[in-house]
Amino acid sequence: MTERFRDDGRTLEAFVEPVLVLCPRCGRPADVRADAVDGDATPWTAPHRLVCSSCQLVREHDGRSRTLGVPRDPWFDAPLLLQARCAGHTLWAYNADHLSSLTAFVRATLRERPLGDAAGRPASMVERLPTWITSAEHRRAVSRALVEIAGRLPR
Repeated sequence: MTERFRDDGRTLEAFVEPVLVLCPRCGRPADVRADAVDGDATPWTAPHRLVCSSCQLVREHDGRSRTLGVPRDPWFDAPLLLQARCAGHTLWAYNADHLSSLTAFVRATLRERPLGDAAGRPASMVERLPTWITSAEHRRAVSRALVEIAGRLPR
């Protein structure tokens, strides 16, 4: 049976709410979320807060100077909760929605991109995936790592 994946065009920035991390103080799961979004701010540009319910750590970030595309959260540089070694690399996801999208993409035997002109449109998360994730050669290893990562999701 053919599994189909349709790229919905969401960019990596669309998956950053919330970001699941390891608490920098106690090492237990914590999350990073945007504070109330008002004015011209978006969840990507708004101030953020890291909160750990285990040790009660709370940190705030003004929303500027972010890093995207590495296995750390964009604002506090805390390691992501959802990551695993795979094919000599680190496979990671920001949250359950990001993990679900990656899993659907990897499992699909038919992968479809959005129709229309890509000019002026930012590259989607799927379009920016590294070759080692998208290659058939690593499909089994990536699938196993995604299952391992899913086991780390908070219940």
